[in-house]
Amino acid sequence: MNTKAILAILASTITGFLLGWVIWGIALADFYEANMVHYEGLMNAEPPIWIYLITNLAISLLYYYVIYHLSGIRSVGKAVAVAMITTFLSTLPYELYFLTGMNLYSGMAILTDIIGNVVMGGVMSAVIILVMGTGKKD
Repeated sequence: MNTKAILAILASTITGFLLGWVIWGIALADFYEANMVHYEGLMNAEPPIWIYLITNLAISLLYYYVIYHLSGIRSVGKAVAVAMITTFLSTLPYELYFLTGMNLYSGMAILTDIIGNVVMGGVMSAVIILVMGTGKKD
């Protein structure tokens, strides 16, 4: 893995972190508050930010490996499409599991969560391709 790959993964990680904050922390915060069953102690008062960063790093590594390295995709459009499909297919089973096995979210919150993740995956993969495609070619 070269320096450009590391920069692409880090840029995608930061993008995912910030986009997640905007989507779930700001734009949809009230929606989730209204569509979630509340239990004492369920939510951390101050969630550890570093876990969000590690999560986005893992997702960015997955997108880099599958889309850029393994599949050889160099087009932003193709990368976004593959990431969105991959994200949908990997998010759907977990969301359905949560909906079926837990009394935590409403069905609408699950659908919103899937859509938010799919959009975020598309953007994060686009960042990887854009960073990898800039500057001197390999």
